[in-house]
Amino acid sequence: MNTGNINIKDIARLAGVGVATVSRVINNTGEVKEATQKRVQEIIKEYNYVPNNSARNLKRSQSNTVCVLMKGIANPVFNDMLSIIQKKSIDNHYNIMIQQIDQDEDELDAAIVQMKEKRLRGIILLGGIIKNRGNKFKELDIPLVMVTSNEVDNISADEFSSIAIDDRMAAYEATKYLLQLGHRKIAFMAAELENYGIMKLRLEGYKDALNEAGIPYDETLTENARSFSIKSGYQAFQELNQRCGGRFTAVFAIADTLAIGCLRAAKESGYQLPEDLSVMGFDGIEFGAYYSPSLTTVRQPYEYMAEQAIFMMCGLLDNEDNRHMVLNAEIVERESCAKKGE
Repeated sequence: MNTGNINIKDIARLAGVGVATVSRVINNTGEVKEATQKRVQEIIKEYNYVPNNSARNLKRSQSNTVCVLMKGIANPVFNDMLSIIQKKSIDNHYNIMIQQIDQDEDELDAAIVQMKEKRLRGIILLGGIIKNRGNKFKELDIPLVMVTSNEVDNISADEFSSIAIDDRMAAYEATKYLLQLGHRKIAFMAAELENYGIMKLRLEGYKDALNEAGIPYDETLTENARSFSIKSGYQAFQELNQRCGGRFTAVFAIADTLAIGCLRAAKESGYQLPEDLSVMGFDGIEFGAYYSPSLTTVRQPYEYMAEQAIFMMCGLLDNEDNRHMVLNAEIVERESCAKKGE
């Protein structure tokens, strides 16, 4: 390693600790175990690391703004989460800036640009994944909290925080629920499956439940919608029904918006709901409870996730170490699912 270019993240990696821990050792703030402090100090001495005072002074002059980068604007859950994040940020004396990321935009690139342009204190990422191509993550020297996802590539878990559900397990439980109702031909409706690690995890959970029940995975029963909108769900069901109509008795959609579009298209195609077709959603948006039939869904604890996003960020800004939360989702039973043949 070139000792002239070593930075605080390199020190943290070599010492096997978080960046915040190294910061506490350098600045002599907060408690650090004696053995950890000694290890960090030895590495600092070995590599002749000198803290960049100009960078530290710049950090002191940073704004009091945390940026929320949002990928997936068609998902109403994110709008609900934003309201909670904004309220909690005010309670904790931080300003919130919201920035939409285009579907084909690299999340890490967007985060770095916003950090440099806005002098941010931290970044909260709603949706999306982080791919550390060319080790660009080293440029992001402010805290990062990922919400609804912990999907990263080539990044140590010590270098970011996350709040997510176990997507594979949640999809497994949803599919198992439909199987227990007697359904054996269950279609799977995704969106942008090629781009999202979360969607692939949910597909794997669906496959896990089928495999456990001795049912071979039928790729023709998987429909990949264009986006997460209700319209895309409507169109995706039309395409699925045209290709496989009569071959499935249930649909598991990986977003409530897709499921609601699916319900509408199924009605127009002559299905009696839920007698002829059961539809399961994912997310737990409020609108699903008021559709007819009301939507059975996998509900994410998104209010709690939003609150924890701000609490995590506040902790990181107070030099706490990065941490990760994996939460459970729950199935909310309503009217859109029934036993096969009822």
